[in-house]
Amino acid sequence: MPITFNLKTQDIVDWLVPPQEDIEKRCIKALRRAMYDAVNYAKGLNTYKDRTSHLRSSVLFRTYKDGVLVDEFCSGTAEGISNGRELADKKASGSQTKILSVCVAGMNYASYVEGKGFDVLTGAELRVEKIAKEYLDDALKDTGVKVEIKNY
Repeated sequence: MPITFNLKTQDIVDWLVPPQEDIEKRCIKALRRAMYDAVNYAKGLNTYKDRTSHLRSSVLFRTYKDGVLVDEFCSGTAEGISNGRELADKKASGSQTKILSVCVAGMNYASYVEGKGFDVLTGAELRVEKIAKEYLDDALKDTGVKVEIKNY
């Protein structure tokens, strides 16, 4: 008695290759983990005295897909969060990147504080690229998809 399968080639391809939407969701989830780690690392540093809490509150991340906000993590004072969101949106505007995660310290004096030798975001920035690559590789290991990470 022969066994027959009624499968089309596309059925096999669909089964073996995850759809684009699934890959994008995996990427966004992996980026969330990496950026969450980076933000928490930056906020956990006690290299400077944040008298108003605005500077630490302005450290946040936002993730965009095709230019549309799909994820963010922020906490703290309304002024800090507002400035962080505004800067992240400004950095993301006009980007042609399919999926873009932006981590910022949104207060206008963040670079001044960094210039004085205090770590506001630099330490997190140095770590996040490696962490994001690890999380993305892990999330996509069964797909054969490779991603490119650009640090601007």
